[in-house]
Amino acid sequence: MKTETYLLADRKMGSLSLGLSMFVSWFSIISYTAWPGEIVAHGPAVLAGILASPLVLWFLGWVVMPRIIGGGGMARSTECGGAIRVDAGSRPARRLTAYQLLPFRTVQLAASAIFVSIRLAWMGMIVYIASAVILGPMGRVPPWTIAVALVVSTVLYTALGFRMVVYADVVQAVIMLAGAVAVLCTVSNWWPEKWPEHWVTLQWAFDPHQRATLSTAILSGLVMGCVVKSSDQMAVQRFLAAGTVRKARGVLFVGFVVDVILTGLLVCVGLALLSHYGTNVVDSDRLFAHYVTTELSPWLRLMVVTALVVAAMSSLSSGINSVHSTLIADAGLVRWRVLVCCGIGVAVLAMSGAIGLVEGNIVERCYKIVNLLATPLGGLVLSCLFIPRVRAVGILIGAVLSIAVVVWITYFSAWTFLLAAPCGLAVHLVTAWGTRK
Repeated sequence: MKTETYLLADRKMGSLSLGLSMFVSWFSIISYTAWPGEIVAHGPAVLAGILASPLVLWFLGWVVMPRIIGGGGMARSTECGGAIRVDAGSRPARRLTAYQLLPFRTVQLAASAIFVSIRLAWMGMIVYIASAVILGPMGRVPPWTIAVALVVSTVLYTALGFRMVVYADVVQAVIMLAGAVAVLCTVSNWWPEKWPEHWVTLQWAFDPHQRATLSTAILSGLVMGCVVKSSDQMAVQRFLAAGTVRKARGVLFVGFVVDVILTGLLVCVGLALLSHYGTNVVDSDRLFAHYVTTELSPWLRLMVVTALVVAAMSSLSSGINSVHSTLIADAGLVRWRVLVCCGIGVAVLAMSGAIGLVEGNIVERCYKIVNLLATPLGGLVLSCLFIPRVRAVGILIGAVLSIAVVVWITYFSAWTFLLAAPCGLAVHLVTAWGTRK
C-alpha cells in the first residue's frame, strides 16, 4: 500500500465522514465523563469557552487552512516562514504530516517530538479513565485487563490504515450520541430549580485567581481552539485527507456542529445527575459510571457501556494513527510501520499507569497532562506560518519559555489553569518575533 494511501486515503475522503471522525477523535471518553462530572462539581463556567467558537472557526478555516493545504489563495514560504501568493487553482502541496510544512529541520523534529508526547499522554489518560474510573468499576474487572484489551484491539484495526480508522469513527459517532440520549431518557426532572451554592458564580470580571470566569474561559477556549486544531497532526491529518481547502472547511464545520450537540447532551446529563444525587457527592467524576451501573436497565446499560467503549476506542485509534503517521513520515520509519504501531500501544499502556498520580478532577487533569505541551506545539507552527523572517533559534527558545510558563501557571502558581495557554502562546510568539532576522 502506498504511503499516501495508508496515511491520508489518497486525499479523497468526504467532508462528512472526516468531520465525524474529527469529532470522535477529540470527543473521547475523557470528555464523555469529564463534562457531566464538571457540571456536578463546579457548574458550566468552564464551558463558556465555546462562545469563542465563531472566531476559532474563522481563523482555522480562512486563515490557517489555505496555508496548510495550499490551493486556496495563500501558501507559505519554506525559506522564511512568511506567506506568499499562489494561484487559487494550484495543486495542494503533497505533505503527509502537519510538520513537513515547517521551514527548519530542527523545528520539524521538535514539533514531531512534542506532538508524540502530547498524544501518548492523552491516550494514556483515555486508557486510565476507561479502565480505572469507568469500565473497571462497572464490570468489577481488573483495570489492567480492560487497558490491555482496549489497546490491543484498537492497534489491530488501526494498523489497517487511515481509511479504516475514519469509517470506524463514523459508526462510533452515532453510538456515542445514542448513549448520551439513552441516559437522558431515564431522568424525568433534570433542570435545577435554582443555582446550586457550590457552583462557580458566572461573572465577566477577569480574575486570574478564580477557577473560572466567563472572560478567562472564553480566552482559553479561543487560544486552545486556534492552537490545537492548527498544529495537532490528529486534526491536520483530516484536513489534508480532504484534499482541498473547501472540503477541509466542511470537515471543520461538521466536527464542530456534532461536538456542540454532544457537549450539550452531556451538560444535560450532568444536570440530571446533580438533580438525582444532590450536592453531597464525593467524587463527581465517578458519578456517571455509578448511575449507569445502579440505575439503568440492562439494555440501556449495555447501550451506554458500548458508547463508552466506543468513545475510548475511537480516540485511541485516531491518536495511534496520527502518532504513527508522524513517526513513519517524519522519522522515516515507513518500513517498520507495523512494529511502530505496536510500540505505540506499549507506550500508551505504560503512560496510563502514571496518570493516577496527578491530582484534580478529569478536566483539571486534562490541562495538567494533555494540554501541557499543546501551546508550545501551536507556537512552533504559528510562528512559522505567520512571522516573517523567523529564525529557528527564536522558535525553539520560544518553545522552551512557553513550556516553562505553562508548567509554572498549571502547577506552581495561584492562577487559574485556564490562563496557561494564553500566557504560554504570548511568550512564544513574542520571543519568536523578537529574534527574527
